Parts: sequence; structure tokens; C-alpha cells
Amino acid sequence: MRVLRDTNGFTIIEILIATVIITIASLGIATLTVGVIRGNSFSKRLTTATMLAQDRLEQAKRLGYSKVDTIEVTENYGNIASYSGYKRETIVTDNAPGPKMKTVKVDVYRDAGKPPVSLSTILGE
Repeated sequence: MRVLRDTNGFTIIEILIATVIITIASLGIATLTVGVIRGNSFSKRLTTATMLAQDRLEQAKRLGYSKVDTIEVTENYGNIASYSGYKRETIVTDNAPGPKMKTVKVDVYRDAGKPPVSLSTILGE
């Protein structure tokens, strides 16, 4: 009697190996996706903090040397309209770096424990 062997199809071992390979590849892609989402979230928060600091500096430039002291204030978390997750401090220093000059420094905090976004400018009389 002759034994017939059918060579068409896959064995159970081949199917298991293919399943393991596909699972490992899928986990790698999922990990990469989570990393990209976290990076995008970090970038968005950093960009927003930079925009808030730049907006305050532009306001200081519009006010000019004589009225810039009016914006020296700390806006705590929840006090900036539409940006409740941010805190902004504006500091005006007289006669820095020289006479008849004021330095305006803005620090925007986006997360507790993280370094702030700091921008500054100098206004002259």
C-alpha cells in the first residue's frame, strides 16, 4: 500500500510560529503608537506654554516702557482663560541691564515639577 502525503496547506507548528511573529510585530507597533501620542501631547503643551509667554511679551511691548509695570502679575492655574492647566508669572525689573531700561521676564508653568518656559525682553525709554 502506498501512503499518500498531501503537501498542500500548513501544519499546526507553522501556524503557531506565524501567530507568534504577528503578535510580536503588533506589540511593537502598539508601543510605537503610544510613544508618538505621548510625544504629540508633550509638544502641544510646550507650544501652548510658549505661545502664552510670547503673548505676554507682545502685550508688554504694546504697553511700552512707562506702563509695562501694570502687567507684573502671577496668574495661577485656572486663571488664564481657556488655559486652566497653565500658570504664568510676569516679572518686570527696573534698570536692568542699564539705566532707563526694564527687563520683562515671563515664566509659564505647564506641569507641576517640570521646568517652565521662560522668555524675556528688554524695553528702553
